[in-house]
Amino acid sequence: MAQAEQQSLPLPETRNEGFEEKHFLRLQANGEALDALLAWHHARPCEQILRPSSCAHGMPRIEALCGPAKCGKSHLGEIWRARNGARALSPSLLQSVQDLSKDLSLPDKPLWLDFSADEDPAQGMALSLERKLYALYNEVKHATKGSLLITARSEPSRWRFSLADLRSRMRAVAVLRIGDPSDDDSARLLASIFRTRQLEVDARVIAYVHRRIERSFRAHHAIAEELDSLSLAHQRKITLPFVAHYFSRAESNERVPPLPSAKL
Repeated sequence: MAQAEQQSLPLPETRNEGFEEKHFLRLQANGEALDALLAWHHARPCEQILRPSSCAHGMPRIEALCGPAKCGKSHLGEIWRARNGARALSPSLLQSVQDLSKDLSLPDKPLWLDFSADEDPAQGMALSLERKLYALYNEVKHATKGSLLITARSEPSRWRFSLADLRSRMRAVAVLRIGDPSDDDSARLLASIFRTRQLEVDARVIAYVHRRIERSFRAHHAIAEELDSLSLAHQRKITLPFVAHYFSRAESNERVPPLPSAKL
C-alpha cells in the first residue's frame, strides 16, 4: 500500500535575490570561472531558437566549480541556475529522489548540485549518495542536452569513493577553479564585504586591514564579522584608531580573539 501511494518528490525552484548576477564581485581569483559560466547556455527547445537545425547537435555537459570556503561558489552557482533555468539540488535532496528521470525532469532542465554547504566530499560520502550520484551522472550523460554543474570545495578527482565506476567517471569531469584572492583582490573584497554588511568604512581602514590578513576568502569574511560585532558591542564606528586598537589587542591576546593567520 505504501508503495502504491508513493508520489514523485516535489523539487522546489529556489531563488536567492542576494545571489543575483549584479551583486557578484569579479576578481582575478574568480574571473575565468565567471566567464565560463556566463558563456554556458543550456540548449533551449527547438521552437524557441532561431536555427532549429542546431538542436540535433546538443551535447551533454558535466562540469565542477571548485574553490575554498567563502569564495562565492554558491553565488556563481545561483547565477548559472538563474541564467539557464536550472534545477537546484543538495546532496540530501539527491539522496531522497526516488526516480531520477521522472523527479528531475531529465533532460528538460539542467541541474545544479551544490556540495558547498556540506562537508568536503574529499572526506568521503555515504554509499547511498554515491549510488545516486553515479545514477545522476549516467542519466545526464545519456541525455541529448543534459547539463550538470557541481559546486564543491575540492575537485571531484580528489573525492573518496567506494564505487570504482563512479571514481573513474568523476575523474573525467572538467573543473572550473576559484583561487585565493590576490593582493589586488584583497582591498576590493574587503570593501565589498563591508558594504554587504551595510558598514561605512574609510578607504584607509580597508588598506590597513588588507595589509595585515592572509589572502584567503575565509579570513576576509572573518575580520569583517569580528569588527562588525565589536563595533556594535562598543557602539563605535569602524575607524582607523578603532581597528588599530583591535589589532594591538589581538596581538597581545587581551580579550580579543586573534584573526585567522593574521600578520600582526
